[in-house]
Amino acid sequence: MKPAAPPELLDRYAALLVDLAKRHGLSNLRHGRPGKVVADVDQGRTYFDLARFEMEACSVLGHDVAVISSDAPSASELAGSGLSPRHAA
Repeated sequence: MKPAAPPELLDRYAALLVDLAKRHGLSNLRHGRPGKVVADVDQGRTYFDLARFEMEACSVLGHDVAVISSDAPSASELAGSGLSPRHAA
């Protein structure tokens, strides 16, 4: 098991993650807890799309990344600021 992706790492790779998310029908990426991203999911997409994004993001970052649909009940409690390279470490 890899360590959870810290917010600074998510911000550092924000542009890449946003591009990757678009390919899987995800948008509006926001910080959740460490290693968690909250995203809007395009209509017609499934949990398989979320899982593919997670696997590719984990591979690129070398850390665990989990995505939570903004429609999930806990998403509003977890969602923070958007991923942004200006917050990069």
